[in-house]
Amino acid sequence: MTDPGFYVGYLTLPPRDRSVLRVLVPALVVVFGALAALVASAQRDPGPAVWDTGQARTWTRLVRTDPYPVLETDDGTYLVVETGKRTSRARLEHLDLTTATLTGFLLERTGRRMIELEPGPDAIAAAGPARRTP
Repeated sequence: MTDPGFYVGYLTLPPRDRSVLRVLVPALVVVFGALAALVASAQRDPGPAVWDTGQARTWTRLVRTDPYPVLETDDGTYLVVETGKRTSRARLEHLDLTTATLTGFLLERTGRRMIELEPGPDAIAAAGPARRTP
């Protein structure tokens, strides 16, 4: 009986398939590598950034959680996030429209500012009564 040329996992690879794979696999590695380099080179530069994670700071002002957690201060609005830039909504939900003290690290790029909260419960404390404003 002649070899049907089908690949069966427990048998050796048919010579025709082996020769195709010897050319196809390296060619795909080169093509996908070149495509990755092309896409990476087409990305725009995000600009200079400041990640001040060496020194924790403290801010005391109004916290809002809708539509996303922010701290409103006299010098602007800061987005408030957890470590890894994940949402801090669950940790701040009970402080919505309340004056609070937040401890964390300043992250800033092109005029956008963010507070990355310190881990642990000491990073958030209510500092005053709720101020119900729209």
